[in-house]
Amino acid sequence: MLLSLRILFLVLACATSCLLTPLSAQTNSAANSTITDHVRASLLSEHDVINPGSSIWVGLRLELEEGWHTYWKYPGDSGLATSIRWTLPPGFEAGTIQWPIPKRIPYESLMNFGYEDEVLLLTEIKVSERAPTTSPAILTAKASWLVCEAICIPEEAILSITLRETSDGRESSPRWSYLFDQTRSNLPTKAPWPVHFSLSDDLLLLTAEINNATRQGIVAASYFPIDYGIIKHAADQTFSISNNKLVLAVTSGDEVKNERTEISGLLVVQDSSDQSTGYLIDSAPVAYEIEPIRMGNLTFLTAILFAFLGGLLLNLMPCVLPILSMKVMGFISQDSKETRRLRLHGLSYTAGVMTSFSILVALLLLIQAGGEQIGWGFQLQSPVFVTILAYVFLSLGLSLSGVFTIGGNLIGVGTGIVNRDSGTESFFTGVLAAIVATPCTAPFMGVSIGFALTQPAFVTAAVFEALALGLAAPYLLLCFVPTLANRLPKAGAWTETFRQFLAFPLYGSAAWLLWVMSQQVGPDGTAAAFAGAIFVAFGAWLWGKAQFREGQAGKINRVVAVLSMTAALALMRVLVFSQPAPAASTYSESTIQWTEFSQARVDSLRSQGRAVFVNFTAAWCITCMVNEGVALNSETVADALEAGNIATLEADWTNRNPAIAAHLRSFGRAGVPLYVLYPAGSGAPKILPALLTEEVILDAINQL
Repeated sequence: MLLSLRILFLVLACATSCLLTPLSAQTNSAANSTITDHVRASLLSEHDVINPGSSIWVGLRLELEEGWHTYWKYPGDSGLATSIRWTLPPGFEAGTIQWPIPKRIPYESLMNFGYEDEVLLLTEIKVSERAPTTSPAILTAKASWLVCEAICIPEEAILSITLRETSDGRESSPRWSYLFDQTRSNLPTKAPWPVHFSLSDDLLLLTAEINNATRQGIVAASYFPIDYGIIKHAADQTFSISNNKLVLAVTSGDEVKNERTEISGLLVVQDSSDQSTGYLIDSAPVAYEIEPIRMGNLTFLTAILFAFLGGLLLNLMPCVLPILSMKVMGFISQDSKETRRLRLHGLSYTAGVMTSFSILVALLLLIQAGGEQIGWGFQLQSPVFVTILAYVFLSLGLSLSGVFTIGGNLIGVGTGIVNRDSGTESFFTGVLAAIVATPCTAPFMGVSIGFALTQPAFVTAAVFEALALGLAAPYLLLCFVPTLANRLPKAGAWTETFRQFLAFPLYGSAAWLLWVMSQQVGPDGTAAAFAGAIFVAFGAWLWGKAQFREGQAGKINRVVAVLSMTAALALMRVLVFSQPAPAASTYSESTIQWTEFSQARVDSLRSQGRAVFVNFTAAWCITCMVNEGVALNSETVADALEAGNIATLEADWTNRNPAIAAHLRSFGRAGVPLYVLYPAGSGAPKILPALLTEEVILDAINQL
């Protein structure tokens, strides 16, 4: 389609050229500069004198009317690159145009690459040692360019400059030096570090092994192709930097898939001062990812069943179990005849869980539609969200410890559940359970979510709602089957002790979340988050004091408590602007020596005859942490991997990383953990279960 548009564009451009000849500065007599309706074109030289055996820089300067633009050597979705045809004295030779770093110039649904305001296109003129020096040298350039706003006008001009030739080696004072120096500083240079591409479905990943000096201060990155069909020009481009590796994700074009072994182009990075630096990429290799692993005969109904079972098992995960335990406390000391109220709370809790999952999946699909590569648990890749969740856990723990109460039992702890007709508390408990469940991946979940995210939106929503229903099912069952509730132990003095005991899993969850946050941000952000935790605890203590005081003292306590909580939230600004934490192995204490994952590294190791074990993980993934303690940190497993000469790579998804998200998707997964064992050489990789044991890993190694 774009190719057809480009052909039509060229035909119209030629026709327009004929109609607008008087406006196009087509001249028969050469001059140093000319002015059209929208452009002032000049031919400039850096020096007045040229010597045989030397060279001189000349430049075509295009000064554009505001709102108009001209084009880079590859114009993008439409346009034409500027061209120059030289007429030179004997012994003179012109090089190619040196193109400064271009801009992305959007126009409706198209994206062009070019220049606005002003551009100087440099050309090096070399003079042979045998060039005659008897007369002035006249350099003549026939320049053609296209200038566009809402309409495009092809223009051309014949421009010339006269230089004095001398053989005595003398040079005149430089002319236009500031302009030539400025342009040379904006010319791209050859990339000084390795660059390679990989293609997975419709995503093209550019990976640059940048050095530490280059990565400092990079705030943006973009890729400019030099051939048609490499990328979708108007699509968003996202980048991430981890451990001196820059990964730029772009939507691939139609011509690149399975047809190229090398790709060239221009990588442009921008620092916080808006200074852009360009790196030329010359024939970088392309690795085509393996086809997404199909999920056998998994059908819609099977995916629904797996999602429901996965939701059931989520209740046993350490991130959800404390919340469920507090809800079960509501059945202790309750009257078994209160069936109507029990059912109301069961339905409210279920509604809270399912509503939260609906919102999460809607956000996930919306962000993915915008070109982002994200998956299950994406909100926990935000240090601000993680910290706020830690504060919620801390506050709930303080409430259970008796420091303060919110709304007379925030989440229906104790007998409050049967003393209230409203299900509001249960609804928000369901919301909380859904949010804290997202770091966990239970058995059956991975394959069902991976299936869901490759299907139409209504199928995706149905699978996630089945997962939500499984999460809510145990509590819902207790509410609707009173005989089960009657088997719970009766109330007594122990209930208050047990209620206070439940605060400690919440304190542990808050501490774990703050540790996760420390893996995502630098020291400043970590210090701000811990200071915020102190403000939260102080505010909770004051609020509790106010609940037992009347009059002016109680009001003052409440005001100071609110101010303390506000201070904790204000510190979130530090988290937003904090530098990311340096990349490090999630399992720094592991007996296994992990190396950072990349597809190029996997391919290289396999070509050397080594099998490869890849661990897709994240600091916020509790299931990953459990697997580390149960299996991955085992000396038996480490010895087996070493004995089999199996390389171990870690893909850390703690912070957002579109490259890792793309690899997860290629395996039919939307979140972590994921464990993949590649055989040496060729052959399909083996996916291990989401819950690991030593035996599972050892059996997989033995099968190699």
